[in-house]
Amino acid sequence: MATSVPVRQGLLRISAGTTSCEAPQRRSDLKLPKRHRKCKTCGEVFRYESKNVKRCQSCRQATATKPRCYLPSLIEEQKGTCPLCCKPLPETISADIHVDHRWPKIFGGTDDFENLQAVHIRCNRRKNASIALEGYKVVKDILHAVVDVSRVSIKGTRNDCSIILNGNSRESICQIWVKKGKVYLNVFDENKKETRTRINSFDEIRAFAEEIRSTTQRYLADKQ
Repeated sequence: MATSVPVRQGLLRISAGTTSCEAPQRRSDLKLPKRHRKCKTCGEVFRYESKNVKRCQSCRQATATKPRCYLPSLIEEQKGTCPLCCKPLPETISADIHVDHRWPKIFGGTDDFENLQAVHIRCNRRKNASIALEGYKVVKDILHAVVDVSRVSIKGTRNDCSIILNGNSRESICQIWVKKGKVYLNVFDENKKETRTRINSFDEIRAFAEEIRSTTQRYLADKQ
Protein backbone atom coordinates (compact mmCIF):
# COMPACT_ATOMS: atom_id res chain seq x y z
CA MET A 1 0.00 0.00 0.00
CA ALA A 2 1.41 3.39 -1.00
CA THR A 3 1.86 6.06 1.63
CA SER A 4 2.44 9.78 1.17
CA VAL A 5 4.88 11.75 3.25
CA PRO A 6 4.58 15.56 3.12
CA VAL A 7 7.83 17.38 2.42
CA ARG A 8 8.67 20.92 1.34
CA GLN A 9 8.99 20.11 -2.35
CA GLY A 10 5.66 18.28 -2.47
CA LEU A 11 4.62 14.69 -1.82
CA LEU A 12 6.97 11.73 -2.06
CA ARG A 13 5.20 8.54 -3.03
CA ILE A 14 6.83 5.43 -1.54
CA SER A 15 5.51 2.12 -2.76
CA ALA A 16 5.55 -0.94 -0.56
CA GLY A 17 8.40 -3.30 -1.33
CA THR A 18 10.56 -0.62 -2.96
CA THR A 19 13.41 1.44 -1.61
CA SER A 20 13.42 4.20 -4.24
CA CYS A 21 11.26 7.24 -4.43
CA GLU A 22 10.71 9.81 -7.16
CA ALA A 23 10.59 13.47 -6.20
CA PRO A 24 8.66 15.99 -8.31
CA GLN A 25 10.70 17.82 -10.90
CA ARG A 26 11.95 21.12 -9.60
CA ARG A 27 10.97 24.36 -11.28
CA SER A 28 14.65 25.18 -11.85
CA ASP A 29 14.91 22.05 -14.05
CA LEU A 30 12.16 23.42 -16.29
CA LYS A 31 13.62 26.90 -16.73
CA LEU A 32 15.01 27.80 -20.14
CA PRO A 33 18.17 29.81 -20.71
CA LYS A 34 17.85 33.57 -20.66
CA ARG A 35 16.08 35.05 -23.71
CA HIS A 36 14.95 31.61 -24.87
CA ARG A 37 11.43 30.24 -25.21
CA LYS A 38 9.52 27.46 -26.90
CA CYS A 39 8.04 28.11 -30.31
CA LYS A 40 4.24 28.17 -30.15
CA THR A 41 4.03 26.36 -33.49
CA CYS A 42 6.67 23.61 -33.44
CA GLY A 43 7.70 23.56 -29.78
CA GLU A 44 11.41 23.97 -30.50
CA VAL A 45 13.43 26.16 -28.13
CA PHE A 46 14.81 29.28 -29.81
CA ARG A 47 16.50 32.51 -28.82
CA TYR A 48 14.31 35.59 -29.24
CA GLU A 49 15.42 39.16 -29.88
CA SER A 50 12.09 40.78 -29.03
CA LYS A 51 9.59 39.85 -26.32
CA ASN A 52 6.80 39.98 -28.91
CA VAL A 53 8.28 37.08 -30.90
CA LYS A 54 6.44 33.87 -30.04
CA ARG A 55 7.60 31.61 -32.90
CA CYS A 56 10.99 30.52 -34.20
CA GLN A 57 12.42 31.98 -37.38
CA SER A 58 11.66 28.86 -39.46
CA CYS A 59 7.97 28.92 -38.54
CA ARG A 60 7.72 32.65 -39.12
CA GLN A 61 9.27 32.36 -42.56
CA ALA A 62 7.00 29.43 -43.47
CA THR A 63 3.91 31.56 -42.92
CA ALA A 64 5.37 34.92 -43.91
CA THR A 65 3.47 37.20 -46.24
CA LYS A 66 4.96 37.87 -49.65
CA PRO A 67 6.82 41.11 -48.76
CA ARG A 68 8.25 39.52 -45.61
CA CYS A 69 9.71 36.66 -47.64
CA TYR A 70 11.93 39.18 -49.41
CA LEU A 71 13.49 40.38 -46.16
CA PRO A 72 16.81 38.45 -46.33
CA SER A 73 17.39 39.60 -49.92
CA LEU A 74 16.47 43.18 -49.07
CA ILE A 75 18.91 43.30 -46.16
CA GLU A 76 21.66 41.87 -48.33
CA GLU A 77 20.99 44.37 -51.12
CA GLN A 78 20.97 47.27 -48.63
CA LYS A 79 24.20 45.98 -47.05
CA GLY A 80 22.52 45.79 -43.65
CA THR A 81 21.60 49.48 -43.52
CA CYS A 82 18.21 51.11 -43.00
CA PRO A 83 17.62 53.52 -45.93
CA LEU A 84 15.42 55.82 -43.83
CA CYS A 85 17.94 56.61 -41.09
CA CYS A 86 21.17 55.25 -42.67
CA LYS A 87 21.93 53.26 -39.52
CA PRO A 88 22.70 49.53 -39.30
CA LEU A 89 19.85 47.05 -39.06
CA PRO A 90 19.90 44.27 -36.41
CA GLU A 91 22.25 41.45 -37.34
CA THR A 92 19.50 38.83 -37.06
CA ILE A 93 16.05 38.99 -38.63
CA SER A 94 13.51 39.86 -35.96
CA ALA A 95 10.27 41.72 -35.37
CA ASP A 96 12.35 44.90 -35.03
CA ILE A 97 12.82 44.95 -38.82
CA HIS A 98 9.87 45.91 -41.00
CA VAL A 99 9.35 45.62 -44.73
CA ASP A 100 8.38 49.07 -45.97
CA HIS A 101 6.87 50.10 -49.29
CA ARG A 102 8.98 52.81 -50.92
CA TRP A 103 5.88 54.07 -52.70
CA PRO A 104 2.95 53.41 -50.29
CA LYS A 105 0.05 51.26 -51.41
CA ILE A 106 -2.33 54.12 -50.71
CA PHE A 107 -0.62 55.97 -53.56
CA GLY A 108 -0.60 52.98 -55.91
CA GLY A 109 2.50 51.15 -54.69
CA THR A 110 2.88 47.39 -55.21
CA ASP A 111 4.42 44.42 -53.39
CA ASP A 112 7.09 44.05 -56.06
CA PHE A 113 10.66 43.60 -54.83
CA GLU A 114 11.74 46.90 -56.38
CA ASN A 115 9.17 48.77 -54.25
CA LEU A 116 10.25 47.22 -50.93
CA GLN A 117 12.92 48.09 -48.39
CA ALA A 118 13.96 46.74 -45.00
CA VAL A 119 13.76 49.38 -42.27
CA HIS A 120 13.75 49.75 -38.50
CA ILE A 121 10.34 49.43 -36.88
CA ARG A 122 10.66 52.94 -35.42
CA CYS A 123 11.53 54.40 -38.83
CA ASN A 124 8.54 52.70 -40.41
CA ARG A 125 6.21 54.11 -37.77
CA ARG A 126 7.51 57.63 -38.33
CA LYS A 127 6.92 57.24 -42.05
CA ASN A 128 3.38 55.95 -41.44
CA ALA A 129 2.66 58.99 -39.30
CA SER A 130 3.78 61.27 -42.13
CA ILE A 131 1.47 59.41 -44.53
CA ALA A 132 -1.45 59.99 -42.16
CA LEU A 133 -0.84 63.74 -42.42
CA GLU A 134 -2.24 63.63 -45.95
CA GLY A 135 -5.51 62.29 -44.58
CA TYR A 136 -5.45 64.92 -41.85
CA LYS A 137 -5.50 67.64 -44.51
CA VAL A 138 -8.62 66.10 -46.07
CA VAL A 139 -10.40 65.94 -42.70
CA LYS A 140 -9.64 69.59 -42.01
CA ASP A 141 -11.07 70.50 -45.39
CA ILE A 142 -14.27 68.59 -44.53
CA LEU A 143 -14.60 70.40 -41.19
CA HIS A 144 -13.86 73.85 -42.57
CA ALA A 145 -17.55 74.84 -42.58
CA VAL A 146 -18.28 73.35 -39.15
CA VAL A 147 -15.51 74.51 -36.85
CA ASP A 148 -12.41 76.66 -36.79
CA VAL A 149 -9.85 74.17 -38.14
CA SER A 150 -7.18 75.62 -35.86
CA ARG A 151 -8.97 73.69 -33.11
CA VAL A 152 -8.46 70.42 -35.00
CA SER A 153 -5.14 68.64 -34.46
CA ILE A 154 -3.56 65.26 -35.03
CA LYS A 155 -2.05 63.03 -32.37
CA GLY A 156 -0.04 60.01 -33.42
CA THR A 157 0.62 56.82 -31.49
CA ARG A 158 2.61 54.12 -33.29
CA ASN A 159 0.68 53.14 -36.43
CA ASP A 160 -2.51 55.07 -35.78
CA CYS A 161 -3.15 58.79 -35.69
CA SER A 162 -6.16 60.34 -34.01
CA ILE A 163 -7.64 63.56 -35.31
CA ILE A 164 -8.94 65.34 -32.23
CA LEU A 165 -10.76 68.50 -31.25
CA ASN A 166 -9.33 71.12 -28.88
CA GLY A 167 -6.26 68.96 -28.24
CA ASN A 168 -8.41 66.60 -26.17
CA SER A 169 -7.77 62.89 -26.77
CA ARG A 170 -11.30 62.11 -25.55
CA GLU A 171 -12.73 64.17 -28.39
CA SER A 172 -11.51 61.98 -31.22
CA ILE A 173 -13.15 62.94 -34.51
CA CYS A 174 -11.73 60.02 -36.48
CA GLN A 175 -8.60 57.90 -36.72
CA ILE A 176 -6.26 57.06 -39.57
CA TRP A 177 -4.54 53.71 -39.19
CA VAL A 178 -1.58 52.75 -41.38
CA LYS A 179 -0.18 49.21 -41.43
CA LYS A 180 1.72 47.19 -44.03
CA GLY A 181 1.10 49.82 -46.67
CA LYS A 182 -2.66 49.73 -46.12
CA VAL A 183 -4.68 52.63 -44.74
CA TYR A 184 -7.84 52.38 -42.65
CA LEU A 185 -10.25 55.05 -41.49
CA ASN A 186 -12.04 54.78 -38.15
CA VAL A 187 -15.18 56.85 -37.62
CA PHE A 188 -17.50 56.97 -34.62
CA ASP A 189 -21.28 56.99 -34.21
CA GLU A 190 -23.30 58.81 -31.55
CA ASN A 191 -22.50 56.03 -29.04
CA LYS A 192 -18.78 56.33 -29.83
CA LYS A 193 -18.86 52.93 -31.48
CA GLU A 194 -15.96 52.57 -33.90
CA THR A 195 -16.31 51.53 -37.54
CA ARG A 196 -13.12 50.70 -39.45
CA THR A 197 -12.99 50.89 -43.24
CA ARG A 198 -10.06 50.34 -45.55
CA ILE A 199 -9.51 53.19 -47.98
CA ASN A 200 -7.52 53.10 -51.20
CA SER A 201 -7.04 56.85 -51.47
CA PHE A 202 -7.41 59.76 -49.10
CA ASP A 203 -10.15 61.22 -51.28
CA GLU A 204 -12.34 58.33 -50.09
CA ILE A 205 -12.43 60.02 -46.67
CA ARG A 206 -14.91 62.49 -48.17
CA ALA A 207 -17.45 59.67 -48.39
CA PHE A 208 -17.51 59.77 -44.57
CA ALA A 209 -17.89 63.54 -44.37
CA GLU A 210 -21.32 63.31 -42.73
CA GLU A 211 -20.08 61.06 -39.91
CA ILE A 212 -17.01 63.24 -39.35
CA ARG A 213 -19.08 66.43 -39.18
CA SER A 214 -21.70 64.83 -36.91
CA THR A 215 -19.05 63.67 -34.45
CA THR A 216 -17.52 67.14 -34.33
CA GLN A 217 -20.89 68.82 -33.85
CA ARG A 218 -21.68 66.52 -30.92
CA TYR A 219 -18.47 67.59 -29.19
CA LEU A 220 -19.31 71.24 -29.81
CA ALA A 221 -22.84 70.78 -28.45
CA ASP A 222 -21.50 69.18 -25.27
CA LYS A 223 -19.43 72.30 -24.61
CA GLN A 224 -22.48 74.57 -24.69
